[in-house]
Amino acid sequence: MLMAACTDTGKPVTGTPKTDPDSGAKQTDNRPVVRLHGAYATSTEGKSYQLQNLFDADATTGWRCRNGAGPDEGVMLYFAAPSKIQSIQLQALAGSVDVPVTVYENGKSGPKGNLGQKITLSGQPLRSLYLRFGSPQSANTTKRTEADMKLAVETFPENGFVGLQHLQLFDAQGAELRIVAPLRIEGDARATSTL
Repeated sequence: MLMAACTDTGKPVTGTPKTDPDSGAKQTDNRPVVRLHGAYATSTEGKSYQLQNLFDADATTGWRCRNGAGPDEGVMLYFAAPSKIQSIQLQALAGSVDVPVTVYENGKSGPKGNLGQKITLSGQPLRSLYLRFGSPQSANTTKRTEADMKLAVETFPENGFVGLQHLQLFDAQGAELRIVAPLRIEGDARATSTL
């Protein structure tokens, strides 16, 4: 799934959509704001576990990848403006396989940690943040040799998945940031011609 913000068309916008993350009860939230320009996940398990659920402040929802879609699943965040984020914490969705996380800051491999653990970042202004989920302890590794090459084949648990219930970002003072995701609009994209 891909969420992205559109550029300003110069036309005035009227009304406030019900799904606007800045409307309603959210206005009483005094946490510092960090705005996302876009976000995507490498895979998603149906409509019940969409990436947008990470940003809805509902403790009963979350994002998850497909069953068996093993290591190297991930979540990418693009910030609307360079953002100073000191740390991140990922709360696992119930039933999620426990996996290590590598955080990529502005495209460069950075700190590693685990789900549930607060991971300290470099503190540099971020334009993007990628969360790459590694292999769980329960992964099966089979080693063999073929044509003088040593191979290691790793399999993810067949019904295993990586899932997040909550994603938290913190500033340099340790204050939790309120993540404002782009507005998601359902629709279809269709080609008008083929080559």
